[in-house]
Order: sequence, then C-alpha cells, then structure tokens
Amino acid sequence: FTGFFNQNLRDVTSVGGDYNVRLTYGTRTMVGMEVAYIGSTQSMDALGLDRDALLFANGMEGMLRLNVVPNETVQPFLTIGAAWRHYTVRTDVNTSNVRDSDDTFEIPANLGIAVRARGFLADMRVGYRQSFSNDLLGSANLSSWNTNLNLGFEF
Repeated sequence: FTGFFNQNLRDVTSVGGDYNVRLTYGTRTMVGMEVAYIGSTQSMDALGLDRDALLFANGMEGMLRLNVVPNETVQPFLTIGAAWRHYTVRTDVNTSNVRDSDDTFEIPANLGIAVRARGFLADMRVGYRQSFSNDLLGSANLSSWNTNLNLGFEF
C-alpha cells in the first residue's frame, strides 16, 4: 500500500497499491544491497478529471541494506537509497490543474523484518520516500509512505 503525506495530494488520491520486483544481495551479511523496479497505482478524484482517473508510478531504486542480525531465521533490517520515479495520470479528460506526468528523484528509507525458511524468504517493510522535483499538482510535495510484503527465495 502507498499514500501521500501532502494534504493536497491526499485530497485527490486514494491509498493505492504499491508493488516491486526486487533483487537483494547480502541477506546473510551485515551490509547488503537491493535494486528494484518499483510501481504504484492510485485512483484520482479531482475537478477536471474523468471519474476513472488513475495515477500510475514506476521507476527504479537502489538501496543499501543493514541486516541487524545476519544469519538468523528472523532478521530485522534497515534500508536507505536513491530512486527515480515517473508519475503518469491516466484519464480521458484533463482540464484540471493536475499535470499529465512528472519525474521525481526520491530518497527511500525502510524498516523491515525478514523471515527465512528452507530457501524461501518473506519480508515485511514500512517505508518513507522523500521526493524532490515535484510539479504534478502545483508545488505539492510527492513524499509518500509505503508498506510491502515481499515473497521470494534465496540461493
């Protein structure tokens, strides 16, 4: 799930789906790395947009990961990194003050816990994404929160 901190953006968007495809290196060491394709989808309801308007976002991120207790079955972790994200408003009508698209630079940070069993890995994380270069809705900042449950395997 994902949502915005800025009240102007919360007024025109809903909490939406947040998804990723992630590759993590170093799950059994103190310091690891992650690279990911990131995306989200939220509905939009603003004067001048059609009823089915959606806000799509996709991009790439790179993260450093600090594994608090490496080699344990249950592993708390912290991440921080850098990301590029492209926002696109999908609508048939746009006579609003919402731009059709925006590119942003973000600094994402997450707090999470991973559990591993027989080569399978699940991690739950909550995060904050500080956003820069925002002009999708005037000067409203696109900084957001997210929570994810990631499932995968390690080898």
